[in-house]
Amino acid sequence: MKYSFYFLLLFSTITTSQAQILKIEDFGAVANSGKLNTTYIQAAIDSAEKIGGATVLIPKGVFMSSTIFLKDNITLEIALGGTLKGADKTKQYPEIKTTTIRSFGDTYPQRSLIFAEGKHNITLKGEGTIDGNGLALDFLINKDDKPFGIRFISCTNVLYEGLTLKNSGFWMMHNLNCDSVTFRNIQIINHSFGNNDGISIDGCRNVLVENCNVDSNNDPLVIKTMSIDAIAENIEVRNCKFATYSRA
Repeated sequence: MKYSFYFLLLFSTITTSQAQILKIEDFGAVANSGKLNTTYIQAAIDSAEKIGGATVLIPKGVFMSSTIFLKDNITLEIALGGTLKGADKTKQYPEIKTTTIRSFGDTYPQRSLIFAEGKHNITLKGEGTIDGNGLALDFLINKDDKPFGIRFISCTNVLYEGLTLKNSGFWMMHNLNCDSVTFRNIQIINHSFGNNDGISIDGCRNVLVENCNVDSNNDPLVIKTMSIDAIAENIEVRNCKFATYSRA
């Protein structure tokens, strides 16, 4: 499948990287415990917001969580050997109805592991992994209500960098009506149960996708518009590898 891309007005850096680092373990998170660390990770993010922005660090180890909400000027960094792993029950993820834009996506599942709407200067980066735990049995049973890995709605200055993203319940991500978005050096392996897209760019503007490798059950890269209020434009994709493979 071929696309024609508009010239991208490059933004050389996104100013979400903050000097101050807040470690989730200092807020009570425990690695490899099998218990949900949602409250502790969210507490670190909320504390970072109160000081005007910071980096929230997920260190080495596996940290289970349900939905966490990113805020303005927050970098969520996952260190080498660290994993943010999604909870394994659908109902552990709250339904989140978007308020800034209406789209056909409103008919899709409204749950996600990481969520932000109307936020600015947000980053997901690091040498670690986000694992949506999409092969959990409950996601097979509740096949029409599985969570996204990441949903960013009406956000500006968004950076994905360096991470490995794997096995979301539904699409790996849904970026809707966002402006100034960069995907750089990310690896996506998304083979769970059914509709497992890779990078979804929906009505977004000023987007760069570079040096990314995506291997997914369904569309590895999607550029579309599902809302009459958002146009997908000024998008550049370069030096990427895409593959699709279905277990069916």
